[in-house]
Amino acid sequence: MSSSSLRDRIIEKAGLRCSTKGCTKLRVRGRLVPYCALCAKRKAKFGDPKQERVERRRLEPFVAMAKRFLRQHRSDEPVTAALATMQELLSIADEPEPPSSFPKKHASLSGKRRGQKNPAWLVWREFHRLRHPKSKFSRRGVPLGSKGGFTGESIVVPQEPVSAEEALTAALSVWIAYEIIGSSLFVNDGAPLTFLLADSVLRLRKLETNGYTRRAIAESTKHTVGQRLRDELGAFFIRATEAIRVEEAARVARKAVMRKPIEPKVRSSTSVSEQEQKQWNKLNVRSSTNEPTPPTTQEERPTNDEGGRNSLTARIREDADASRSRVSQLLARARQQASR
Repeated sequence: MSSSSLRDRIIEKAGLRCSTKGCTKLRVRGRLVPYCALCAKRKAKFGDPKQERVERRRLEPFVAMAKRFLRQHRSDEPVTAALATMQELLSIADEPEPPSSFPKKHASLSGKRRGQKNPAWLVWREFHRLRHPKSKFSRRGVPLGSKGGFTGESIVVPQEPVSAEEALTAALSVWIAYEIIGSSLFVNDGAPLTFLLADSVLRLRKLETNGYTRRAIAESTKHTVGQRLRDELGAFFIRATEAIRVEEAARVARKAVMRKPIEPKVRSSTSVSEQEQKQWNKLNVRSSTNEPTPPTTQEERPTNDEGGRNSLTARIREDADASRSRVSQLLARARQQASR
């Protein structure tokens, strides 16, 4: 295609509307993409012009499910095979670096002019970043200078390379979210799911930056990595999600049982006021009939002479009066507490 025909096509497409359904914006000028600027950006980042960003906080519950599943089934054969597959994918960084660009067409072999980027090199670059992350620099705990500012020194915090278990946990959490609440996260189960699977693994470490902005991950890289994850680990993701559904249902049922009320295994005792009232009635009956209480000790046993009987009767009456006054005090105190 000649340059004149390409220029004519760009001019012709410049005044057309975005091809996304419901979008009324004009297409990007100077490019042959059938989208406006916003839809083209979403297409490159999320795989579909209508796909929105999936917030990390929405995936946190499913990350916990994936970690729990891998911890409980670590010794199972499918999990071991899945970890080996993920390790093989991460080992791309150990391969020799491929050429970064293709030779430009119609250029001399000795020239330095390069064509488009090599997709294999773009994939290798991302996995090399994950396996050889750069250290972080922190100023937490660094003393301030004389003028209140930092002295220029900083603490180097080394970063660990991404492990197979960490990458598998991130990818599995995305698949669990797709199985459970996929309709609220994705517009379809095609490119958006593929791109988010790749993002979950490729963003486990900090992206490279030029000092101002972070370098975006290429669209071809997301498609390549995400599609490989779906092809090689898709069957494992499906079986793992089925097991996680059953385990989570059992956990929910167990929590529901713990929320049930617990019935006490003790006899229902009468209140203090009822006991005091019974004791009061009993004392009144004894005082009216003048019947002595049964003797309990050797001292309270009656003697044969009448003087002993009189003294025992007087002692019983004194005890009854003392008990009556004590009960009346307790009743008065209980009524005061009840009125409060």
